[in-house]
Amino acid sequence: MIPEQWNAVLRRVIKSVVVGPDAVVIAPRRGEPTGYDRKLITPKRPKRERETPHGPDGKFIRRG
Repeated sequence: MIPEQWNAVLRRVIKSVVVGPDAVVIAPRRGEPTGYDRKLITPKRPKRERETPHGPDGKFIRRG
């Protein structure tokens, strides 16, 4: 299905989705809203090395 079709289907089932700093609350058209802890559903990015060197003040160091 294309995104527009998914949107139409989900609008029939889901009344609202509220994303807060600590939780995500999904309210269906019928029934009670359900809350989810964001720590459990938000994936963590793997740490990576800095691509641009920073000076002691935290600003980028320009080259050349």
